[in-house]
Amino acid sequence: MRRLLADAALRDAYGIAGADRARCRYSWERIAADTCRVYERVLPATAVQETGS
Repeated sequence: MRRLLADAALRDAYGIAGADRARCRYSWERIAADTCRVYERVLPATAVQETGS
């Protein structure tokens, strides 16, 4: 923490890197793709369970 408090350039670099990571990880395109992958994994298993009942 002291190193960060003493180094404005390092704080700026961390801030820029964090913002970039957040934009990449939480873009609407990525959220939609992740959601689709979850549905693709869950729906076939659900359909098999429903037809087996």
